Amino acid sequence: MKRILLLLMILTVFLFSACNQEPPLDVPSLKSVVVGIPQDFDSLDPHRSVATGTQEVMLNLFSGLITITLDGEIINDLAEEIEVSEDLMTYTVKLKQPVKFHNDQAMTSKDVAYTFNRLNGRTEDQPDPLTANFNAIESIETPDDETVIFKMNRVDVAFLSKLMIAIIPEGSGPDQAKEPIGAGPFKFDGYTAGVGIDMLRHDSYHGTLPELEKVEFKIYTDANTGFLALQVGEVDILNLTLDQTYSVDQSKITVLTAPQNMVQLITLNFEFEPFQNLKVRQALNHAINKEEIIEMLAPGSPQLDTNYSPIMGYYYNKDTEDYYDYNPDKAKELLKAAGYEDLTFSLKVPTEYPFHVDTALLLQAQLENVGVNMKLLPIEWNTWLSEVYESALYEASIIGLTGKLDPDTILNRFETTFLRNFYNYSNSYYDDLIEQARKTADPEERREIYREAQMILTEEAVAIFIMDPTLYRAVNNRLSGLHTYPIGFIDMSTVKIKD
Repeated sequence: MKRILLLLMILTVFLFSACNQEPPLDVPSLKSVVVGIPQDFDSLDPHRSVATGTQEVMLNLFSGLITITLDGEIINDLAEEIEVSEDLMTYTVKLKQPVKFHNDQAMTSKDVAYTFNRLNGRTEDQPDPLTANFNAIESIETPDDETVIFKMNRVDVAFLSKLMIAIIPEGSGPDQAKEPIGAGPFKFDGYTAGVGIDMLRHDSYHGTLPELEKVEFKIYTDANTGFLALQVGEVDILNLTLDQTYSVDQSKITVLTAPQNMVQLITLNFEFEPFQNLKVRQALNHAINKEEIIEMLAPGSPQLDTNYSPIMGYYYNKDTEDYYDYNPDKAKELLKAAGYEDLTFSLKVPTEYPFHVDTALLLQAQLENVGVNMKLLPIEWNTWLSEVYESALYEASIIGLTGKLDPDTILNRFETTFLRNFYNYSNSYYDDLIEQARKTADPEERREIYREAQMILTEEAVAIFIMDPTLYRAVNNRLSGLHTYPIGFIDMSTVKIKD
């Protein structure tokens, strides 16, 4: 009996000691979520980044004067109030107070003025414009720390929607690419090229404080590797292809679907001689069976014949729909009439986007049916940005052009003077229409102008517009509160971990 009592005492001491041990080091101490993304970042500087995949992540770090609701309505963010003069030539902004940047510096009107002067190439550290979106600003006045007055050199009715651009601290421009600092709900915690970016909650955030304390965005350039990580629980959120949605473990994962306000298209470089011929461009459009592509890759996606998605309903031109019916015989006739019966061209496709790769493979087979030889050239995303988007060193490519809050920033991409006019399209009448729309305050008149612009892109077969692809986004069932927006934005500020 004494031996039994002694053993029981030893066992009791052992159990008590075990219960009071520190938790293992690998147990996470923060409310943390991992998001899988398919490509690396083109720049951490919010004013230099052009890739949608970068922007939809970095919006978590930055705040603008305005933001949007889930249905695309513009609301104030860093601005407390925005007054617009009757002639649309003066915008007076009262700033929200208090607001702190991630470096604990209080935001003032000087930071806002610096931000927009930098974008326009009017600061000592940035002598060249970074964009043409704000060249309607003549001057910026800061009568006090809480007031910013924009004086315009011309009317730009899209100006308000452009104020979502990131506000950064005065003088921080040169350092943004290596250590981004904004006023968003999360702050920068580290970046490794090819691996990902880490963010921590910004505890001094001016809005509703996120529940998540840490977010990791991990790069998976191989879609199968990312999908496996999702299945085993290493990744909580990941965009999927249609085929992958059929294989997810529904007891652990929910798949959200939504339109993206994106135009998937084959871009045609007008510097490539065959594409200067309208009949060739029309033939390529008639040779494509868009319904088949949509049914196989993204059922339910809106089919397009212009560079505008129907989910932006008010400005969308329905007359562009089904403009180019699937008609292989007509395609052959047009190619023959143009003298290009044996047309051959190359198409550069970014390998990090399996959806675009799959679309390209279907397009290749369809074009072969009309005697067109389209050679696929798979390239990495960063190569695509440098060769195609920045230098226009290509013949054709496939990509998704994301929608914006205002039609100006969607349709201005085809202006002759657009900074990234990588299609080399030029039409003086189209340019005049876009400029006229910027100066037109009447919504009905403005809508008619933009509808005419869309029809020009359709009639001239400026590209092969395919669809607004349905978004398939997988979310681990341990999470709730992830929303989708009519712009690219993986908003982690509303995500919660279920108890």
